Amino acid sequence: MSTLRGRVSNPYKITIIGIIISLVVVVLLCTLLTFPRALAATIVSDNFNDNSLDTTKWGTTLFSGFTNTSLGLNETSQQLQIGPLLQNTGGSNYRGVRTNSTYNFSGAYAFVELVQAPNSSTAADAMFTIGNDVDNYYRIYVSAGNLIGLKKIGGTKTTLFTITYNSTNHRFLRIRNDSGNVTLDTATGSSGVPGSWTQQYSETWNSSISLTSIIFELKAGTWQSETNAPGTIIFHRVTVETAGSALLVTGPDSASRFKRWRSVRMSDACW
Repeated sequence: MSTLRGRVSNPYKITIIGIIISLVVVVLLCTLLTFPRALAATIVSDNFNDNSLDTTKWGTTLFSGFTNTSLGLNETSQQLQIGPLLQNTGGSNYRGVRTNSTYNFSGAYAFVELVQAPNSSTAADAMFTIGNDVDNYYRIYVSAGNLIGLKKIGGTKTTLFTITYNSTNHRFLRIRNDSGNVTLDTATGSSGVPGSWTQQYSETWNSSISLTSIIFELKAGTWQSETNAPGTIIFHRVTVETAGSALLVTGPDSASRFKRWRSVRMSDACW
């Protein structure tokens, strides 16, 4: 009697082939697909667009120096306007806003849009400051036609850099905490948001400035009598955020272009 002949399937071989095919598919997906980065977490922000200062966020007693309440301080036309600054008046005369609360600035960045700086023929100031108190802070500011970075540690001021101010290239001013460093950046404006960022200075973050209790401040004023009119200082927006992070990836977003979303290869998240 003849017997039936035919190919007998090997279940182990089929299983191995299936695993190999699955791995190939996963590798292809991890190579080709992209996923959005997590949205940067906003710590505090304001674009000054409601014609009334948000007193839940801002106080008007400056933390980094004397406040002269006789100076104009108005939120109007989607701007924070300080001034006109005083002419032919000696002494320290500054006005501005500072956050009511303190914030954790670890792995974060803060930037402001400076719409109008002081008259370059004067020594008047437009300042963006972050720190703990009058003796411990970092600052980036415009004065006498220059853009200046400064730190004050234990009451001692140190100039970090000085370059010629350019109202186009230095439309946005940024201070960030990045991998244990303080970094000062500038950017052009692009449709109301920062364009390409340019690093102006970086050094190790000074431990005298506590990252867990940071105050943010915008101010302008004069410290001497000015023969020429310093003008009105105009800020448009201020934003403080933690850096965005990718799926399963953490750390500061060091992209040169300001974006709330970025893309990351799936392979970065798969392995």
